[in-house]
Amino acid sequence: MKKIKQFYLQLKIKNKVLIISLISGFFPLLLLGIFGYLQINELLHNREQEVLEETMNQAILHLDYKMNAYHNSLNYVLLDHNLNTELTNHFTNNYEMYLFFRDTLEPLFFNTLSLNRDFAGITLYTEQKINRYDRFLRPLSEIEDNEWYEQIQQTTRPVYYVSENHSLLNLAAELYTNAKDTRSIINLSIHYQALFDSLYSLYEDQYGIFIFDADQHLIFDFQKNTQSDEAFIDPASIPDFFTDDSFQRNYIFKQDRIPSADWSIMIMRPMHSINHSIMSIAITFFIVTLISLFLLVLLVYLFSRIIVRPLESLALNMKAIDSGNFNVTVTTNSNDEVSTLIHIFKKMVQRVEHLINEVYISKIEKQEYELKALQAQINPHFFYNALSLINSKAILAGQEDISLMTQYLSTFYRTTLNRGQDYITIKEELENVQSYLKIQQMMHDQSFDYYLNIDDQLLDYQMPNLTLQPLVENAIHHGLDHKENGLKGIVSIDGKMDHDQIVFIVSDNGKGMSQELVEQILTIKTKGYGVRNVHNRIQLNYGDAFGLDYTSYLNKGTHVTVRLPLIK
Repeated sequence: MKKIKQFYLQLKIKNKVLIISLISGFFPLLLLGIFGYLQINELLHNREQEVLEETMNQAILHLDYKMNAYHNSLNYVLLDHNLNTELTNHFTNNYEMYLFFRDTLEPLFFNTLSLNRDFAGITLYTEQKINRYDRFLRPLSEIEDNEWYEQIQQTTRPVYYVSENHSLLNLAAELYTNAKDTRSIINLSIHYQALFDSLYSLYEDQYGIFIFDADQHLIFDFQKNTQSDEAFIDPASIPDFFTDDSFQRNYIFKQDRIPSADWSIMIMRPMHSINHSIMSIAITFFIVTLISLFLLVLLVYLFSRIIVRPLESLALNMKAIDSGNFNVTVTTNSNDEVSTLIHIFKKMVQRVEHLINEVYISKIEKQEYELKALQAQINPHFFYNALSLINSKAILAGQEDISLMTQYLSTFYRTTLNRGQDYITIKEELENVQSYLKIQQMMHDQSFDYYLNIDDQLLDYQMPNLTLQPLVENAIHHGLDHKENGLKGIVSIDGKMDHDQIVFIVSDNGKGMSQELVEQILTIKTKGYGVRNVHNRIQLNYGDAFGLDYTSYLNKGTHVTVRLPLIK
């Protein structure tokens, strides 16, 4: 201890200050790094639990929605009055059976299967003395030895069971008729992957999901391991593995029930996938600590070598540089280390100023170059000439569809580019939308119609370019392409003058949206030029009184109201 004290007393003052500063600065930095690491570790684990629970809820909502749809379709068959009435009759000949097949069974089953693409088939098993009919009608004796048949007899609720090859998920229930001595079972077959398709992409990296029935039999399992081709858990060891202590230590998981069926669902993620993120943060903290320690040493060393007056002058010059003034006024007549520092500082400032000017000029030149490159890429005349040549070739070859397509494309891109202008007349905007609709009609094989009902007084007024086309695109891709009611798709655009405003209404009879999505549609960031951009652009140009307003009903359609000021 005396030797250490003696060594310290013999050191120069700058070295003493350096050692004291290192000791007093190192431990706070170390404690700060450890505390930050522990806090972020806990935060990441809590966040992962929240994300896991949110993912679980979304998965349950999706499964519950689909299973409720399956139940509704099954009830549609079970409650059919004609089917119940026919099954109480005693068929005396094949002709009566034929009429039953033709007028009751086939229409009912085909309508049911057309309600949902997930359905693979539907079968009636009955004790009624009637001939077999393809896959629709089978004798009850074919299923009496099955385990799921026994379950149906013990409950009044529909029963789910999985086929042996896991290709079908079946929903079966007893059909109650007035014929007390005759039992009938309706079996609705569903594509196995159709119900669980959303569960294959819950996370981009490693996770596992398992679904069990009321008897803890595994209904579905999927394990995504991005680091190996092997699964985390051997399906043969489920559910015993979940009670093992190693599972509690190495995985985080959430478990819940699915309301539509007496099933349970579990989502789990390996702990090492979270620890990997934590390790990168720990390394970052370590590097930051080392850098901070290095800076501490450097600053203490510098401040221990200079005197107060030159240091203050130097600090004033630094502040001036921070505000953008690169004129160095600090001077020194001495020839010591402080003088050297001042001269070096002057050169550094000159170099920084020179580099800033270089970077600024280089950035301007780069932007001008990129703009010219972009303008060179988009050459409308070349594009129109190419389309004109294609049109001519198509006319000569008798390809009317190709000719029409090139004309629509030419009109569409002419009005879209609009000679680089941000505003366009309503007449030109409608030409743009109509060309787009005709192109989409050809791409969709005329599967939908469109109607334009625009007040002629509006045609010469101005509006922002590309306002209506994104709305029509949404109506087709997210509405008509997903509708399930079997009616022909319709897109309509109505335009009128409302006092000092222009009002457009873009409507479709497509799938529609939930109220929750309607409330979020103008805040969701999507790929491409979406409705959110249209809404924001209108409000930025004209104020909050203008923009888009959505009204939508599931399986009925969507209406978008666009409000713009009257501007010529």
